[in-house]
Amino acid sequence: MSEGKLQLVTVERGGAIVIPKDIMERMGLSPGGEVILALEEGGISIRAVKTRSPVAGSPPKG
Repeated sequence: MSEGKLQLVTVERGGAIVIPKDIMERMGLSPGGEVILALEEGGISIRAVKTRSPVAGSPPKG
């Protein structure tokens, strides 16, 4: 899918939507990945959450 092109998806039971594979690949998403939803005038935007790799030598969290 080229950037800016619209693609129709269906809202499933419980409000789930399936993000098409080609979009997931371009956005670096994989199953279990997180996205941010934002209400905008006239619609919803979805943004991929970029996970940060731990910095070498930094103490583990927790």
